[in-house]
Amino acid sequence: MSTQYRPEHRLRLWFALLCLSFLACGNELPGTPVDMDGGPPVAGDWNRLIDVTWTLQPGEEKYICSTRTVTSDVFVSGFRPVPTPFVHHSQLSYDDAQGPDEAAYPCHGNGDRFYAFATGAGTNEFVFPNAAGIRVRAGQQLRLTTHLFNTGDAVQTVTAGVDGFVVAGGTVENEAEMYVTGPVDFTDAPATLASDCVLDRDQTLVSILPHMHGRGRHFKAELIAVDGTTTVLFDDAFTFDHQAIVPLLNVAQAGDKVRTTCTWDTTTGAIKFGSSTNDEMCYSFLTRYPAVGSSDHFCKH
Repeated sequence: MSTQYRPEHRLRLWFALLCLSFLACGNELPGTPVDMDGGPPVAGDWNRLIDVTWTLQPGEEKYICSTRTVTSDVFVSGFRPVPTPFVHHSQLSYDDAQGPDEAAYPCHGNGDRFYAFATGAGTNEFVFPNAAGIRVRAGQQLRLTTHLFNTGDAVQTVTAGVDGFVVAGGTVENEAEMYVTGPVDFTDAPATLASDCVLDRDQTLVSILPHMHGRGRHFKAELIAVDGTTTVLFDDAFTFDHQAIVPLLNVAQAGDKVRTTCTWDTTTGAIKFGSSTNDEMCYSFLTRYPAVGSSDHFCKH
């Protein structure tokens, strides 16, 4: 039995949830973020949680990180990326502080236990439903990992960042986290490739961010219950410049599977997995609650 993905139904549900989250329909969230450099975050407003600035030479591709330690508990009920050209993707994670804060440094990967948010090119704002959100505890360290690629002919100084809508502590009842599933380490993939992730615990899925690279053409994600019931989480053409977060509200149980299926354009050569923009990926970035934390955010089955 299959439950069909219906975008119009998903959008109606999400608009209703968004209205409930802010108690009044038709009111836009405040637009100018508060910079946390001056002190603790301001509840009930967007705050610039973290950002990073780096100068890229023409054709240069780089992973750059920035860290910031918070001095008080921070509860976040929504995220939005700072819209910036030349940003391939960004990931916001956090963990106990691992050293002094650094404004910008070359990096690749990290062992942080909690992923909070991810963005690709053109990613939209996301607000959590069901009183869910992220809690970063006092003394923990935010880390922004950003993949930059200067595709132009001139030197570019780029600032990437993430804003968070900060709320009072009691507003977040379901602490959430992000994890990743999809095939990895493929060297000569067929035009269409699928991978299953078997869930190891009960959870509620609240969003999905499909992620591929420039040769990606179609993305599909399904939740397959133990009894075989299939719910389509996402099924649409993929466009690299418009990687949108899609809201979900799906209850899953231990033993259920998330199947990620990607289709690429293979006319220009083999499809090879890699972190460069010129290689390919096939990831479902999923947000769920409850959060448990893990040094490995990838479900690789």
